[in-house]
Amino acid sequence: VNKPVRRVTILGVVRIECGAQPRFVYLLEVTCIGEATPRTIYLAFEDLFDFHLQLIGHFPEECGQATSRGSAETRPPLQFPGQVIHITEAVAYARIAGLQTYLTTILTTMPAKITRSPLIMNLFR
Repeated sequence: VNKPVRRVTILGVVRIECGAQPRFVYLLEVTCIGEATPRTIYLAFEDLFDFHLQLIGHFPEECGQATSRGSAETRPPLQFPGQVIHITEAVAYARIAGLQTYLTTILTTMPAKITRSPLIMNLFR
């Protein structure tokens, strides 16, 4: 059963040997509302990037990509770390701070219709 996520902490990077090119995935500690014990999951940068694109597609106004009609206010765009062609362990580690800020911003500043959406809960299950 999916529960709303309260907090996500990126604990580190794990190297996975995958053919000639190693992959690097992020080890995340996820704490859900109503649960005392956090759990750990692994997500690749590509998973987070795809999530970011879906989030913008589903909630463009809240993500700072569009304004509603008649509204002069725009929300600052969510800052997501840029893609890099050649990924090294150093690059993966360097992205942690930006990814952590991105995830924390979503969970602490976005409205409940986003933080409790299936999009968020499915990413962190």
